[in-house]
Amino acid sequence: LVYRLFEHAHRCGIAEGTAGVGYCKVLGAGCPVDAEGGISLLLQARDKGALWVNHALASVYFNGTAGVQKNLRKAIDFLTEDAAVSSASAYAIMAAITALGNETTPPDLSTAEYYLDMAKAATPNAQQIYDAIILTKSWICMPELVKAVQK
Repeated sequence: LVYRLFEHAHRCGIAEGTAGVGYCKVLGAGCPVDAEGGISLLLQARDKGALWVNHALASVYFNGTAGVQKNLRKAIDFLTEDAAVSSASAYAIMAAITALGNETTPPDLSTAEYYLDMAKAATPNAQQIYDAIILTKSWICMPELVKAVQK
């Protein structure tokens, strides 16, 4: 159902719909997995101004999925782009995933502290965002959509 709603919005030319179709294709949510095509749609949506697409791309690269290899540096790059357009949570997420690291990149607490300082300057709830990610030891964009695919 979510995929069909995103697909309708995409056909209507709405950038967030294009982003949603792309994210669903990467995850295989309501459609066959197509990581390459999904990432292409996500990038198109970003270029058209979709607001949440950098979070989705960061999640794809932080967590890896459907043949997309984990790449913390790419995840940070997408969140940096999001921070540049005044995302309230980008620096806090950058801090947390840098502190966590992943299978391809070890944790970097010094850089995480720097990002967290930037986050605190940008948003009052930065520490809460950071703490929630550290506590769960995970971060996923649209976790309910991802969980639905994993069932």
